[in-house]
Amino acid sequence: MKWSFSLGEFRGIKVYIHWTFLLLLLWIGFSAYQKSGDWNQILLSLGYIVALFLCVVLHEFGHALTARRFGVKTRDITLFPIGGMARMDKMPESPKEELLVAIAGPLVNVAIAAILFAYMYFSPTLYKIGAAQSFVTAEQMLPTLFLVNILMAVFNLIPAFPMDGGRIFRALLSMRLERTRATQIAANVGQFLAIGFVLLGLFYNIWLVFIGIFIYLSAGAEASQEYIEKDLKRFTVANLVMTKFTLLVASDTLSTALRALLDSHERDFLVEDQGAIVGVLTRDEMLLGLKTFGQNVLIEKIMRRGVEILPPQMPVLDALQIMRAKGLPILPVGYGKSLLGVLDIENIREFLSIQNVAR
Repeated sequence: MKWSFSLGEFRGIKVYIHWTFLLLLLWIGFSAYQKSGDWNQILLSLGYIVALFLCVVLHEFGHALTARRFGVKTRDITLFPIGGMARMDKMPESPKEELLVAIAGPLVNVAIAAILFAYMYFSPTLYKIGAAQSFVTAEQMLPTLFLVNILMAVFNLIPAFPMDGGRIFRALLSMRLERTRATQIAANVGQFLAIGFVLLGLFYNIWLVFIGIFIYLSAGAEASQEYIEKDLKRFTVANLVMTKFTLLVASDTLSTALRALLDSHERDFLVEDQGAIVGVLTRDEMLLGLKTFGQNVLIEKIMRRGVEILPPQMPVLDALQIMRAKGLPILPVGYGKSLLGVLDIENIREFLSIQNVAR
């Protein structure tokens, strides 16, 4: 993911840390220094944050490894200051499978809390359960982690998207209702709860306002995404293929691509070399290439490679997953070197707009 640094890979799933997470560590360290002036306390506070986010990573792996059992691939897991995000290709369509994937994350937190509680219970050291009041001390580390894992599980079980509870609620509804209808009900409940968070936040804690806004927007986005997928399930790539498009040549200069950009409404282009599609050149890459190398650089030096040719009979939803995974706005359609057209993300959006008006 952009602006993220790799922490490694486990079971084929890469783990990244967003650069803003480093700002969190700096802020925690600075706050601990202001309050205590003790380097041991600074290291302890930073260690607590690292341990906390290790719990977050384990939570996300709970989702990812359970999803793998049902054939769903997780591209990566990224840590942000507000939590973690596992990027899955999709959620299982089976309500039972979605239920198991969604509940796996909170169950990991419950398991961590149970292990911590068992250790504290049988330890000769006397631990007092509760959260630290100002900054975490060595005695408060385990009790605070125990409590935070319990709170993490409970918070994620709130029946609102994008929390796990929203997906659990949707999965339970889908066992009796059509999936789109179940998604809409779950989204409505989530938005109702989000309004409650905002109202409570106005009187008690401003952070609840931001959480409420985030939940409200996410719930609406989830419902919209479900309607989009429902519309696209009926179509294959052949239904949306564009036959009018501009082909660039890999050995041409960037100035040629810039002229094509200005002479048409196209923003992204396929690139060929000796009759075969070898890459994609987007508007953003053109501007970056122009800034870095100038307009005389060859297209083949700045284009995106690793282009997959989509067969016409492929479902549009499967094609969209490939485009998202590769981060490409267009892909060629055809068989081998036989090019039939192009699938363009902007054209898909226009198609959906027409479908909405035609209803």
